[in-house]
Amino acid sequence: MLLRRQGMRLAASLAAAGFGVAAPPRAAGAEDNAAPTVKTPVGFEVPRGACDCHVHVVEPARFPY
Repeated sequence: MLLRRQGMRLAASLAAAGFGVAAPPRAAGAEDNAAPTVKTPVGFEVPRGACDCHVHVVEPARFPY
């Protein structure tokens, strides 16, 4: 029977040895497609220095859900 202390020691040993799921190798210059960016052109002129931002208003007394 594997005791808790032995299990913890085994888990630490396996982690230290690099056992487990490893990230697959990536080709040089490969793009990260985890979070795609929308690249749709806008139909108006964007002011210089502008940034795209938004705010979540969280104040239930004044702005109920």
